[in-house]
Amino acid sequence: MGEVSMDKFESSIKVIPYPQEKVYAVVSDLNSLERVKDRIPADKVQSLAYDRDSVTVSVAPVGKVTLSVVEREPCKTVKFGSPDSPIAFNLWIQIVPVDVQTSKMRVTVKINLNILTRNLMKGKIEEAVEKLAEMLSQVNYD
Repeated sequence: MGEVSMDKFESSIKVIPYPQEKVYAVVSDLNSLERVKDRIPADKVQSLAYDRDSVTVSVAPVGKVTLSVVEREPCKTVKFGSPDSPIAFNLWIQIVPVDVQTSKMRVTVKINLNILTRNLMKGKIEEAVEKLAEMLSQVNYD
């Protein structure tokens, strides 16, 4: 089947015109997805369900994927795991202050891909990570 390794995908760093604490408060509570539901492409996501600690999406052609918060480091990082995903992966959102009114954010995904799927999925994962970071950078965090 080929050798399995952890591939790491990082978004570019996004500057957000809100304080670190406000950004963290929103991204650490998945009920806040209500704020961005309208930005999720309907042609890619068939269903979306969420609560404070997890989100489940049905995405073609992958199927149903659940992300659950596995760690919160107040105001700095929210880490997610994928307990029942067909391909195991972790996602985390890092937030650092620039000044009292501005912060920076980066989205990182680590995923186990074998050599065959790596070539097929690499570009799509890079694009998805960047789109997620872009979407998060445009949220109204007030």
